[in-house]
Amino acid sequence: MPYDTEQLECWLHSQVKVIDAWMGELLSAPDSDLETARRLEAHRQWLSAEIARISPAPDSLDTAVRSKA
Repeated sequence: MPYDTEQLECWLHSQVKVIDAWMGELLSAPDSDLETARRLEAHRQWLSAEIARISPAPDSLDTAVRSKA
């Protein structure tokens, strides 16, 4: 089933923001669970890789804009 890349990218970015906020709260707690922090960071890296995978490269965007001019 096809998906809307723009909406998916937006959702992935929102998930990164949630993880960043969660990580901030987790690491500011005196009884931080470092294993949870490691898992969150691994998930954040995966989300970032997915964003990079579906996002057009900046060079291809520049080329597309120039070709329409």
